Amino acid sequence: MRSELGATSAQLVILSHSQVSLLAALLYASIFGNVTTIFQQMYSTTGRYHDMLNSVREFMKIHDVPKSLSERVLDYVVSTWAITKGIDTQKVGVRR
Repeated sequence: MRSELGATSAQLVILSHSQVSLLAALLYASIFGNVTTIFQQMYSTTGRYHDMLNSVREFMKIHDVPKSLSERVLDYVVSTWAITKGIDTQKVGVRR
């Protein structure tokens, strides 16, 4: 049986199958790309956190900050990071 365009039923099935396959491939690529982006952002944020903590520790070591004060400073830095998730509230205009 031929359609109005002159294609057989088998040709239409193959064409339909290839369209579905292409759509599935695009959907898979989109999902995989989004998941990859989420992981990259997560690792980037964790890296910034550890770099910042190391910088604070190094500063306090270089300037001979007393141990009790350095512990308080680190507690403040860690708790501030936990609250803001590393977002600079000054830059986004959030006021406390």
